Amino acid sequence: MKDIYFEQAGELIARIKRSEEYNKYINLRELIYKEPELKTKLNHFRKENFRVHAEYSFGYYNNFESLIGLRKDHDEVLSHPTIRDFIQAEIELGKFVSALMDFMVEQLDIDI
Repeated sequence: MKDIYFEQAGELIARIKRSEEYNKYINLRELIYKEPELKTKLNHFRKENFRVHAEYSFGYYNNFESLIGLRKDHDEVLSHPTIRDFIQAEIELGKFVSALMDFMVEQLDIDI
């Protein structure tokens, strides 16, 4: 019985992979990954971005200054058109996946 759910989930995933949004994300990621230096800079920004947001979650009060510093320290990489477009595509795809998961949890009435 459970196999049918995974089969149907696989079909949904296949449809998502054919979407314009997903393909934009993949194409931009491939462009970045072809340039090791660009990939390294992006991953460094991601690491620092995660750190700043994690600090905020734990109640550090200099978060606003940290966000400004993060932007300033990584302005060059964030100004790169491919990286800028990739980050936007990644955010949009992430929001979609999150909304899909929220919808499932809500419809199944699960307390997660």
